[in-house]
Amino acid sequence: MKSKHYIPFVFATLLILFSGSCKQAPVSSGIIDQQPDIFPDYLDVTIPSNIAPLNFKLISHPKEAFLQVQTATDAFTVFAKDGRFKLPQRKWKRLLQHAASDSIQLTISVKDQQGWQSYQSFYWYIA
Repeated sequence: MKSKHYIPFVFATLLILFSGSCKQAPVSSGIIDQQPDIFPDYLDVTIPSNIAPLNFKLISHPKEAFLQVQTATDAFTVFAKDGRFKLPQRKWKRLLQHAASDSIQLTISVKDQQGWQSYQSFYWYIA
């Protein structure tokens, strides 16, 4: 009988632990008036609708960076590790399904002395 009293406590503890684990994208306070330098150069390219995620890296290595990937109906954020962006397979596949014969907008933001700054967006056009 006493074990029933622990269930709400365990549930509340798990809820607190997992609620803080989701990292949200910061808000950018400025614009960098150019497109980012990335490798490979995937700026404004046309891609097939069944392609694997296009992972890439920033040529400059900021301490912190994130990528916003969005279509008209779906979006997700990827945080860079050592300037590299690795797009998650499941989110990428779902995004491609929503973007058939349309485009994907990508915006990279980096943190510098003035805070978060966003580069001009670039696009991937879905064939």
